[in-house]
Amino acid sequence: MTSAKVQGHITDKTVGDLLAALAKLDPSLPIVISRDEEGNGFSPLADWEEGTYAPDVWGEGDLSTYSGELVDEEGEERSDEEADPDEEEDSDEERVKVKVLVLWPEN
Repeated sequence: MTSAKVQGHITDKTVGDLLAALAKLDPSLPIVISRDEEGNGFSPLADWEEGTYAPDVWGEGDLSTYSGELVDEEGEERSDEEADPDEEEDSDEERVKVKVLVLWPEN
């Protein structure tokens, strides 16, 4: 799957869309992000970074539209937690990865 197809599968929103929306706003406005699409909680934006996202794979290779992990350049999960030895891991060749902008909440 090409990067453009994966990117469109994850979201249709791009950094360009965000920049266009931000250009119309007061630049002194604070940024708050939602915990989920239903607005069940909000947090101030703490930081952002460019990262590599790997959507979860379900069933017969279907990419999840709502969950995944940040991974390093080799496709390994970025985590301080120890990996579960019983959990099946995707090989680098199978793992779909796409560069993304990651927004980090304060809490």
